[in-house]
Amino acid sequence: MATHLLVNPRAGSGERGLEFWRCRLAASGVALSGCWEVGEGWQHLVESGDDLLVAGGDGTWHALLGECMRRSLRLGLLPSGTGNDLARSLGVPLDPQGAVEVIAAGGVRLIDLAEADGAFFVNVLHIGAGATVSRTVATVHKRRWGRLAYLREIARKICQRDGIHVQVCTGDGEDLHGRWLEVAVANGPSFGGGESVPGAAIDDGRLDLIAVPQLPVSHLLWHWVRAKLTRNIGSDNGGLVHLSSQSFHVQASGQPSVSMDGEPVEQVPRLIRVHRHALSVFITDSSADLGVQHAH
Repeated sequence: MATHLLVNPRAGSGERGLEFWRCRLAASGVALSGCWEVGEGWQHLVESGDDLLVAGGDGTWHALLGECMRRSLRLGLLPSGTGNDLARSLGVPLDPQGAVEVIAAGGVRLIDLAEADGAFFVNVLHIGAGATVSRTVATVHKRRWGRLAYLREIARKICQRDGIHVQVCTGDGEDLHGRWLEVAVANGPSFGGGESVPGAAIDDGRLDLIAVPQLPVSHLLWHWVRAKLTRNIGSDNGGLVHLSSQSFHVQASGQPSVSMDGEPVEQVPRLIRVHRHALSVFITDSSADLGVQHAH
């Protein structure tokens, strides 16, 4: 079994490049068989069952999911993105040395993947405001402001109060319908730059849906600030709706913005479902609870 490093030099601030991670992995005793940047055609040099260490954000992982599932690669996350919500869901430290130590320790565990009309995502699917924010925050703004770039754009969307009409039926017989500012379906317990979904875990075989209602601007801003301070987006927070299920059937009017793991999607998926224990990943502790995590 060989270990390979794949780096997205455009992730996050762009400061954690190939040499940055190669040096730290070597210092921790992780021997690499190959090192590439995203787009360099690494696939034909990596064999099924190998370890692939990916330095990037949630969007970088998203682009690799199909290939990694097909070839049963074991994935290691080296967080280099802006929000790094997947790292938080896995309990991977956000500081470089801590993340490298997770790889060196060798603890591996199976996590769930979500599927939306045949496409896979590992962390979260947004319909509405959250997807619009991902599309409109430019790379230059992310590098200059980091997570603040997202917060500024979210505040602007809240003030605009652009709503979407969405109807959802769960595999457990629950229904959701109405006009919402945002609907998100999460596979892991962390999204939005660190807010947590109560009771969620990335290996529990269930997905969690959070729907944000259209409220007066003052109420939305207050509950948004509260969520940022508490890092909790539970259903008791401003009338949010929280549903948990193995699958969701979705219908939406118009053409709202949609994103999966921060990457734009052309249309709202009609069926979102979970595949339990579909991906093998390096984590902090193979016996750890993969519920709400606060990576440091």
